[in-house]
Amino acid sequence: MERGISRETIKEVLLKRETVETYLDDKPYPTSHLTMELSHR
Repeated sequence: MERGISRETIKEVLLKRETVETYLDDKPYPTSHLTMELSHR
């Protein structure tokens, strides 16, 4: 993908992430900051 992040890595982060902060008032959709330590990078 554009920044060299594989689809598999994105899926792993979405499944195993920790949410740091969520912004429910962001428009047009709420956003969140996610974190996860990746062992293969």
